[in-house]
Amino acid sequence: MPNLRPILISCLLFAGCGQDSSINYEEYADAAMDLEQACFYPGRKAVAVAAGDTHTCVRLTNNAIKCWGDGGTGQTGYGNNDQLDSAPAAQVSVAFSSLGISTGSSHTCALSSGGIGKCWGHGSNGKLGLGNTSPLNAPSATAINFGSGRTATSVVGGISSTCAVLDNGRVKCWGLNNNNNKLGYSGSLTQLTSPGANGAGAATPNGADATGEITGVTAVAVGYTHTCVITGGAVKCWGANDTAQLGVTTETAASAVASSPATPSLGGGTAVAIVASDRFTCALMSGGSVMCWGLNTYGQLGMSHTNNIPSTTPAYSIAAVDLGTGLTATAVSTGKNHTCAVLNTGGVKCWGFGAGGRLGLNNEDNVGDTAEAGHPVSSVSPISLGGSAISVAAGAEHSCAVLSDNSVKCWGANASGQLGNNGANEYAASLVPVAVVFSCGTGITCP
Repeated sequence: MPNLRPILISCLLFAGCGQDSSINYEEYADAAMDLEQACFYPGRKAVAVAAGDTHTCVRLTNNAIKCWGDGGTGQTGYGNNDQLDSAPAAQVSVAFSSLGISTGSSHTCALSSGGIGKCWGHGSNGKLGLGNTSPLNAPSATAINFGSGRTATSVVGGISSTCAVLDNGRVKCWGLNNNNNKLGYSGSLTQLTSPGANGAGAATPNGADATGEITGVTAVAVGYTHTCVITGGAVKCWGANDTAQLGVTTETAASAVASSPATPSLGGGTAVAIVASDRFTCALMSGGSVMCWGLNTYGQLGMSHTNNIPSTTPAYSIAAVDLGTGLTATAVSTGKNHTCAVLNTGGVKCWGFGAGGRLGLNNEDNVGDTAEAGHPVSSVSPISLGGSAISVAAGAEHSCAVLSDNSVKCWGANASGQLGNNGANEYAASLVPVAVVFSCGTGITCP
């Protein structure tokens, strides 16, 4: 048997553990632990995953961050623009313990346990929140300024903008506005490069009148042309409504401002989580149902047709996705044209556009687009993951899940290495989940 001691020490020093003074690396190596344990010991495995257009990031059990895939705009955060086809040995240097992580299309944001936020990657329209439009290939030493004395409870990256829920239950957004009021302004605005302070000019709902802000916000979702929040268990949305992404018919409103937001009718239920993508939105309800509205070209709303919801002609109201007998959801994520949910059984189902295998069903068929056999969400089996999922993320054309053993599996497009499988099969898309490879240093691969 080869001497694994140098490899074990290398894994302990340079992978998930880092330079942790509480660990006796020599002792753990001498204890003849297997390679997998050494690579992550003590407990440095994934607990959450986020997927951008062509990159993927995970938060580890030590609250560190690792990213891989397309680094062309610095979104992986390692101080370069390299493409990474596996999870590297290095961790992203955010200079704090990360409580949360979010990926926009080409940027990444992290939140500390103390409510400090940092973003890096593509800086167009100021979506990194630092007062400029420059890209960053690593987290800045300067944190986002949420206002005097303010911290954040969540930071969410979107396609071209970013929003944060603050410790006072209000929300601030910055980045591209496109004059559709998705940042929360009542007036005309093209972009905002930093959150700003409360009051006039703030990137807050009805920012010119702080007393008119929506309060009690517990979650925010950032779409391409719209924004939604949860407050008091209800959903409020503003921005463009060309595909009913605000949760009301296009006849009811062509758009909405945050001072007078649209309120989707969700059957009197209580929303506990909300996500948004290009021009559609999904909410996770307290009973475990998933309700989606907006653009439905490929069945991403999961209703066995492709009409936008809600609509007057034909008449469609927002309704719960039929996940299957006895199945409810514990988490939901939206990609560009598909949706994924973690089920109460630990399984994962995805529906919508199936091209490139992003639904994980070993084919490229759409799901949720028709009532024909094999297309309703209720009729497809959960993805074959080889374990129970605790987290799921839908990117533009790929999806990933963290399993209960804290391993990570991804499926779908892989042109930029976003599946993390060492660019297997010449970076071909995978129709089924593949294991993310975690590097333990130069020339060493963790199991």
